Amino acid sequence: PDPHEQEQGVVLEPQDLGESALALPDAAREVLRKETEHLYENVFEVVAHGINLHRTDILSDRDLMAIVEQSTKVMDINVTEKYYRGIKVLYSAIVEFATRAPTESAFSENQMKRIHAIRVACRLSAEIVKDLSGMRPNLNKYMVSDNPGMREQYNIIRYNLAKYLRTAASLKTERDIHQVRSINNELLFQLKE
Repeated sequence: PDPHEQEQGVVLEPQDLGESALALPDAAREVLRKETEHLYENVFEVVAHGINLHRTDILSDRDLMAIVEQSTKVMDINVTEKYYRGIKVLYSAIVEFATRAPTESAFSENQMKRIHAIRVACRLSAEIVKDLSGMRPNLNKYMVSDNPGMREQYNIIRYNLAKYLRTAASLKTERDIHQVRSINNELLFQLKE
């Protein structure tokens, strides 16, 4: 880990995954939704700070590339620690609950599809943080490099992650599930390029 990062020993725990919710499909889906939002908020913070940007800047209407290019201070966050003591803990609890829920109550096929979509979204979120953990030392080094080509490439990565966060935040209010999936799939495709 980067010597500028400090370890924070707090383990992030699930807030909403109670045993009683397993009895009813709608209750199980609702607590999964709430816990997924809990995971999302934590992923948003870790990724934003992991790419050395402020959440308020990402959520603003300002030009993202300008924000990325102007943000050259390494933020004090241990992404690896946040992953293992927070994101992975929440993700694992969500997967365990989502696996148990259909077997402990009568889920319709549509409800099963929704539970599966939640699991996939949570897995992808956790993977983004884990991948960021591995690339952060180079990101921190090259975002201020004297080599303009390297600086540009790492700023493009930071820009794409910031764009993903900004769009994901805007999707929280979107009710058309097909529109959300379409936008999300496009963003994930862009991130993998």
